[in-house]
Amino acid sequence: MMTGAAGRGWLAIAYDALVDGCAAAGCLIFVGMSVWVSYDVVLRYLFAAPTIWADDLSEYGLIWGTFLAAPWVLRSGGHVTVELLINYLPAESRRRLAVVVALLCAVICALFAWQTALTTIEFYQRNMMMAKVWRIPLWLPYLAIPVGSALLAVEFLVRASHLARGEAAQAKAGTGQA
Repeated sequence: MMTGAAGRGWLAIAYDALVDGCAAAGCLIFVGMSVWVSYDVVLRYLFAAPTIWADDLSEYGLIWGTFLAAPWVLRSGGHVTVELLINYLPAESRRRLAVVVALLCAVICALFAWQTALTTIEFYQRNMMMAKVWRIPLWLPYLAIPVGSALLAVEFLVRASHLARGEAAQAKAGTGQA
């Protein structure tokens, strides 16, 4: 098996690059959203000539940006955790519970990815269109949901693996680069 940086396999390196690329794309989408919403506000209030496309594009951007960035947010420890009661458990019990929670989250994300993929495929097969200003195929904005959810499921599995091996730093801050 070929290995790369720090003895990690090519698949782990490729997956990390994919998650990082998705996060970068999500960031670019959010930057774009701030630009076109600001543009729309200026046109609306200074020239009384709002755009007809900014709201729709913002809706699509919000879906894509959120689902593309979600796996990276989990990897970097940015997802919300409630630790009020967990902090009273012994360290080993906390670790085991974290593994179970990560596995449960992976299953939920995988089921969500599967169900939304079926819906997205149906939209594609039926050639359904958005009933908005932009008549784009309905599957285009919806495609972000199964893609992002599947990557999030994988990231939860990576997290569970690190936690199961006692690699808390990698489970909190990445897939093996810490």
